[in-house]
Amino acid sequence: MAALPGQRLCLPAAAVPRCPGSSLSPVRAFPRGCRARGAPAGARVARGGRAVGPGVRRGQASGRALDSLDRGRRGRIKQAGGRLRCSCRGGRGAEPPPGPAEMEHGSRGAAPGGVSVSAVLPAGGSGERLGGATPKQFCAVQGRPLVSYAVRAMERISWISDIIVVVSPENIETMKTIIEKYGHKRVTVVEGGITRHRSIFNGLKVFAENEFSSHLVQKPDVVIIHDAVRPFVEEDIVSKVVMAAKEHGAAGAIRPLVSTVIASAADGCLDHSLERTRYRASEMPQAFLFDIIYGAYQQCTDYDLDYGTECLHLALKYCKTNARLVEGTADLWKVTYKRDLYAAESIIKDNLSQQVCVITNVKETLAQVGFLLPESLKSQIKVEAISISLSKNDSCLQNIISGLCYNFVCVNDERWAIQEAQELVNMLEKSNIPLLHPVVLILVYLDIPENNSFSIGMEGLTMIKKFAREAKKKNILVYGLLIQYKDPLLLQETVNSAAALIMALIKDRNPELIGQLLVA
Repeated sequence: MAALPGQRLCLPAAAVPRCPGSSLSPVRAFPRGCRARGAPAGARVARGGRAVGPGVRRGQASGRALDSLDRGRRGRIKQAGGRLRCSCRGGRGAEPPPGPAEMEHGSRGAAPGGVSVSAVLPAGGSGERLGGATPKQFCAVQGRPLVSYAVRAMERISWISDIIVVVSPENIETMKTIIEKYGHKRVTVVEGGITRHRSIFNGLKVFAENEFSSHLVQKPDVVIIHDAVRPFVEEDIVSKVVMAAKEHGAAGAIRPLVSTVIASAADGCLDHSLERTRYRASEMPQAFLFDIIYGAYQQCTDYDLDYGTECLHLALKYCKTNARLVEGTADLWKVTYKRDLYAAESIIKDNLSQQVCVITNVKETLAQVGFLLPESLKSQIKVEAISISLSKNDSCLQNIISGLCYNFVCVNDERWAIQEAQELVNMLEKSNIPLLHPVVLILVYLDIPENNSFSIGMEGLTMIKKFAREAKKKNILVYGLLIQYKDPLLLQETVNSAAALIMALIKDRNPELIGQLLVA
């Protein structure tokens, strides 16, 4: 039995932490002298990832504006010494955190302890343990790269001044595209080294070396180090680690060991086991006074840089700084294997399935269903029920959209009522809500005795499918649901069945089912 994937072992704070970690698979780097994509013509990649070339001193800026990939979004990428600075002015798109939704708009107030804080996210791994050609940090979860979730988790914390993402040379262009597409702000992309420690060192150099002083990235009092494949970190644990680092010089999140750790002898038999209660799994985030961790990396031997994985150990070994260990939460786990991607997707889907807005037209024929359907859903999900015409652009609906609701149910007894649904799609698109996560839109149609003109035909089905395909391009998943009832005594049973189908569509968020008409 062994530690969980991605975990390192630490003793409690009272003991000296010895943190054996698993070896990190090296990432590929261009040979010295090769040109990196995005570098100016004639440039070559120098050691440490800084681009040099004719007429450009090492570290001298060579600005380059890039058109934004998103609607009206403006961004500028500056290349300076092999690093890429991205400052995007995004819309209001946001993602639901594992905690309260109001955290989505970013925290307010100064950094804990009044210190300046920045973050370094190593994202240069090759993902060999995951399997497949795509490194795990760039694998899509709900259609979006995993690294984007980690960046967004830091981005939501307003007191983090700069976010440094360190990637391998061949993935710099990929990371630039992600920053633009998802409107990430305060992000600098830095070329990584061939190991984890060398990549982190490159990220720290952005703050410290004189050649970068003319740019916007300023040296912080405290620097956070957090893996790009740990997407669910919350502000509370980040704040605790930063405060502990301010007081002790270094700090890191820990978790209890789930399994007992044993050592095997050369013959493959048991040599000894560790007392599980004395040890902890070292997690992320970690935080350091900048001068301590940077000084530690400057003193590192090549052996440490090539084979080490624990930053807290470097601070202890080279700067005599005994890190404060902070008990972390269960959501700090690291995506390591393919099954972890499925687990991450499940968590994200669950977070997106916390609220639904049920919109009914104002016609009398919908009044009973408009009341029963939200009531049936309330036992499973938070419901906002409003009765409006979408063409009126109701302020109540605007407020719900601004509150980051990702699920909408439109109840209508008109024949397909595509025009009404298009109004909602337009409102969602303008809000940028679908930018980071897919929005579910369920069109509920009523086949009731009073509506003699209602009928299902190929024309209507084709219309829904076409509408759903167009909405999918905007990351809005449209499904159809038909409620049929002839006997008023069975209405509640039929509505309950419809509510169950609605919840299944919301939780599954299956893009393969868009444009289908389900019958309750």
